[in-house]
This record gives sequence, C-alpha cells and structure tokens, in this order.
Amino acid sequence: MGENLPLIEVVDEIGSTNAEMKRRGREGAPHGAALRARVQTAGRGQRTHVWASPAGGLYLSVLLRPDVSATALPALPVACAMGAMGALREAGCPGARLKWPNDIVVGGRKLAGVLTELAMSDEGAFAVCGIGVNIETLELPASDGALAPLPATGLRDALAPGASCPDLDVLADAIRDGILKFVEGWSAADRWNRKYPSPDSSAQQTSSAEVDRWIKDPVRGGAEGPLAPLLAAYNASLAFIGTRVRVITIEGEELVCGLFLGVDGYGHALVSHDGGIVDTYDAVDVCIRPA
Repeated sequence: MGENLPLIEVVDEIGSTNAEMKRRGREGAPHGAALRARVQTAGRGQRTHVWASPAGGLYLSVLLRPDVSATALPALPVACAMGAMGALREAGCPGARLKWPNDIVVGGRKLAGVLTELAMSDEGAFAVCGIGVNIETLELPASDGALAPLPATGLRDALAPGASCPDLDVLADAIRDGILKFVEGWSAADRWNRKYPSPDSSAQQTSSAEVDRWIKDPVRGGAEGPLAPLLAAYNASLAFIGTRVRVITIEGEELVCGLFLGVDGYGHALVSHDGGIVDTYDAVDVCIRPA
C-alpha cells in the first residue's frame, strides 16, 4: 500500500502532530499524508489528557478522508485503533490488545495511546489519527487527577521472544499502512451496505434482546449501530473481556464492579453485576480498570 503514499514527514519537535495535521487537512492535504515527530511538547490523549512524548518514542499522525456515510463515522476511531494494533502485532508484539475504547495495551499495561479526531475542510469531513507508542517502558509521573492511568510498558519489553525492535521509520510506515488498510476495508463494507442495504437498517438503541444475545456470546452477539460491521473483530481484540472490572467515572468515583461482557454496536461497554444485571456505559463518562 505504501508505494503510492506521500513520504511520512519527520520533524525534530512539534507541539502536537494531530494539531498540525488538522491544519494541513483544512488546507487540502491528501488521504494518507502523515507526520512524525521525534518529540512532542503538547501531545494529547483521550479527554485532553497529556501524553508524555519524550525523545525515543513514536509520535505519528495520519490524515484520513474515508469514503463512508456520516452515520458510519463514529466507528472510525475503532477502525484506526484496530489497524494500528494489527501493525504492532505484525511488528513482533502479538500480545497487543485494545483497552476500551481504543488505546493499546499488553498484559494490562499501556503500550500506545490512540486519538482520532474529526474535522472539516472545503473537501468535506476528514479525520486525523494520532498514535503515540512507547518504545522504552516509561515511569509515569504521579497523577494530578482522581483517576490514575494504567501502568506503562514499552515495545522493546513487550516483543515476543526473538523479535527485534523495529526502526522508528519502519514502524511508522507499518502503522500508517495498517491504519489505512483497515480503514479501507471498513469503508468498502460501508459502501457495500449503502449499495445493498438490509431490509431494516435503521439504527436503534440497544435492546434487552440484544443484551441477552451478548450475555450468551459477547464476541459474536448480534448488534446494530455504527460499530456493527467491526463488532466481532473489535470484541475479540479487547483487553479485560470476560474478567471483572471496575467502572470508574472521570472524576474517580467507582460506580460498580462487574464482569466485562464486551461492547455493543454503539460502542458502549456492557458490564454484568449484582446477579446478572447488565448496564451499558459510555466512554465519554467512564473508564474501566481491572478489578
């Protein structure tokens, strides 16, 4: 895939690769354009969290102009994260998994942060997928908020026995290719669904019948919503699925401790507790941590 793409530009230092690529996207930069920084001084993660970006890590942003319907766009962050995770697995890290909603962990430790942001230009909607990968295991500073981050790991420590850590340029190319390839496959499925819609393609909120199907089979349970085409692969890639987790608000309040069943077609986490009661949770409001 990479032979027809512009070279990934590399800069020594920048505030945020995502912010710069959004600026370039508004000026017409093409699908697949990418920027890597050796150091970021204002890297960001989910919910405006600061992402530590010292020299030696991989800090990459990829511009995307997917040919999908507006109703499918909420699934784009998951498609990007799936592509990045696949690239890391192919690079020698088979233990890479997704922490709901879309960061990448190995053995419960955070390896990479993924942030996909939508924006508008004269050419229409576009997105920038930013990813920061720890190459060495970092000691995280003490949290200044109520919710402590997951402990970190580095790619060098997470590689399979006998695998060697790839060069940053090689890894950046592989991750960009992985993201673009997965997004293109997802886009093609959306185009097919638009051309040959199912008899009832209207989006509905998660029903109790759907939750019941998830309880019986959380990976392959039926679902509607923008994530439906990705759902089986997404759930199969999630960390902590089938284990007890704590559901914690952004302010740090623990709401419940229960069994993480998976994610529905709208991206909501499904957690069973108190004798089988299943509640749904939005990633805007809560996160999960292993119990």
